[in-house]
Amino acid sequence: MPMNMMHMFAIGDVYGCADLLEALLAEIKGKAEQEGFDYRLVFLGDIIDRGPDSRQAMELVIAHYVTFHSRN
Repeated sequence: MPMNMMHMFAIGDVYGCADLLEALLAEIKGKAEQEGFDYRLVFLGDIIDRGPDSRQAMELVIAHYVTFHSRN
């Protein structure tokens, strides 16, 4: 696989589970660093709702969005 290949990850229905979202984002980032690829995230469905920490889940999404846009 070429080193400059772009990967796209779709993340759906977080439902306010910030701890799981944080673990998933760390896993994606670690794999990208280890294998040397760039990536983009697409959030689908509900970020907030039902779960124990909707505010933190939204903050994680916003922080990732700001980081992505500041790199470009």
